[in-house]
Amino acid sequence: MAGCIFSLLIALPNSADAATEFKPYGFVLANIAYNSGRVNINDIPTMAINDASLEKSLWMSARQSRIGVKITPDTDVPVKAVIEVDVFKGVRRRTAFAQIKISEKTNLIVGQHWMIFSPVLPTSLAHQGVVTLTASGNLWTRVPQVRIESNSGALSLQAAIQQPISGSSQQGVPDITGRAAYTLPMGTCGVSAYVGMQSYNGGNDDVTSFAVSADWSIAAGPPSIKGEAGMGESVSGFGSSSGTRLNSSGVTEGVPVVLSWVQLGYKLSPKLAVHAGLGMEIPDRLNIEIAGLVDENRTIYANAIWKPWGPFRFALQVDQIETIYLPSTAESALVLNIATQVVF
Repeated sequence: MAGCIFSLLIALPNSADAATEFKPYGFVLANIAYNSGRVNINDIPTMAINDASLEKSLWMSARQSRIGVKITPDTDVPVKAVIEVDVFKGVRRRTAFAQIKISEKTNLIVGQHWMIFSPVLPTSLAHQGVVTLTASGNLWTRVPQVRIESNSGALSLQAAIQQPISGSSQQGVPDITGRAAYTLPMGTCGVSAYVGMQSYNGGNDDVTSFAVSADWSIAAGPPSIKGEAGMGESVSGFGSSSGTRLNSSGVTEGVPVVLSWVQLGYKLSPKLAVHAGLGMEIPDRLNIEIAGLVDENRTIYANAIWKPWGPFRFALQVDQIETIYLPSTAESALVLNIATQVVF
């Protein structure tokens, strides 16, 4: 399936009506990552792990590179489409959606896109295949959905039904998400919510997955601040380390979790910007302690991104990851990432 998508991206400009507009985009991204401790993903770590068979590591990769195409058909219908893939695990579909303009203020989006819930992302060239602060307070995913969105001046509203993203088996109903946001000259603040039904243990255990979040992205000249804060239950499908557990009666139930992250930025010049942030997630195990489960995960990071000329980008990022496992085992890792990017 992914190979067919990649072939389609290459073939589209040569095979379609010349009046249809195709605009390719993407980048080549090469990363060198050094990890001082044991981590879950060598080149894009999100957690420190307690695996005694692993040690510090050095990893070089270009698998966060991506390519996409924006398509505007030659038609009177106000529609456009986007297909985007990367090479993170073979050829991987990131987005593939069509957007139809229903009215001056309303759009309908059908296909795989970023989830409405918790849309703000940290700034980083170290984490493109897996977003910065995954499992440390930042919930995100891309998922098939049917979305309606309306913009009325400064106020924007979004709602969607989407493919269930958590649970060992689906209950035959879609997940539901929604977001309201208000935009001012300095930036945007929003609130969002998600709910989904999950089924476990052969359909005997029903779990409600839900989350609520507030987000902000504000820039006042050179300085900027962005972040999110929220809570949820059974949200491992969003990149959280907290999903479900068996209670004292042996019944599957969701694990409540509190999540937050914040990033400060400063544009030193038109070509150089620095960012620093931190994030954490803290599950509530309700006194059910199973050795080896994550009790807390937090990450502190800082980076500098330099755009010397044209399409070239260079970045240096340092992460300090600390993961605490039940009953009281702490693992940590210092991560150094050097990135080189060519944008087209």
